[in-house]
Amino acid sequence: MNRAVLIAVQLRLADGVQLHYLDPLEIALDCHQCRRTRRTVIIQQADGSAICTPARHHFPAQLAARHIGDAPGQIRLLVHYDYQPFADAKYPIESTGVPSWGRVSFTCACPRCGALSAASTQTNMVRPWTQRCACGLALYTDAAVMPRFEPVPLTFSLPADRP
Repeated sequence: MNRAVLIAVQLRLADGVQLHYLDPLEIALDCHQCRRTRRTVIIQQADGSAICTPARHHFPAQLAARHIGDAPGQIRLLVHYDYQPFADAKYPIESTGVPSWGRVSFTCACPRCGALSAASTQTNMVRPWTQRCACGLALYTDAAVMPRFEPVPLTFSLPADRP
């Protein structure tokens, strides 16, 4: 792995809502094997796998760390991946190795009824977006474009997840 990126999400949670990261993470990366830019790569922390779609071959990436943040509604993910420069095989685009899109999935525990709701945020969704529980409570609002991507050194680390 020769690159690292910090992926950050910040949601405005309703009081008492608990947020938990949910596999998989999906990000668009340049794939030197397919020689295509902006391929969706699905990364599973549970088994350490990463798959380039739609070809469905192994992609050299891993979710190195995750942290449900110090602020309510914050999720931070650290991804290590390989990048090798190339020209796109179909379009006249040079690869950059920088993520261009992402989807982060999570669950929200409702403080009113206790239900667990699966949800996600992604770069290209219409905002603002309010996620509601089946009981009607507004769980969170997603108001800013996210996830955000920040290149970081390979030696960068995240604090350990809270128990």
